[in-house]
Amino acid sequence: MSVEFTYNSYTLSLRNPELGNTLTGMLGTAYRMSMTGSVRAYRKTEVRQRLLLNFTELVCKNIDEIIDFIVTSSGERVSLTDWEGNIYEGYITNNPLEIVNASRSSTQFTIEFEILEIIPQPSLPPEAMLYEDTEPMLFENLDIMEYEG
Repeated sequence: MSVEFTYNSYTLSLRNPELGNTLTGMLGTAYRMSMTGSVRAYRKTEVRQRLLLNFTELVCKNIDEIIDFIVTSSGERVSLTDWEGNIYEGYITNNPLEIVNASRSSTQFTIEFEILEIIPQPSLPPEAMLYEDTEPMLFENLDIMEYEG
């Protein structure tokens, strides 16, 4: 199981995330003044979805590559492809990226990813599920027997 972050031509593949999924409400207030001079307040509510990807036991030599990717893509739209092939478009929002040295040879950290758009993996036709050397099975003329137990 691995995930892949893509920004322009730069790709970062990380393995075995521990997943956390949150919905965050973004509240705001807008004040508008009418032509008569009365002031009205409006509440703006926006629900955003965030993925929390916890990575543990990563080799320390990969940390420089991770830091380079996050610095390069900061503030820019990034795509995240999960192990099922679903593509998420959004932003990496954790600031700063906290990297913890778990031992001499491994580290752990968390990436917060705010989702703007989800592009689901299209379902495969039944023919794609078959091996190349087999033919599809047709179940058109079957006699159905009832079982009495």
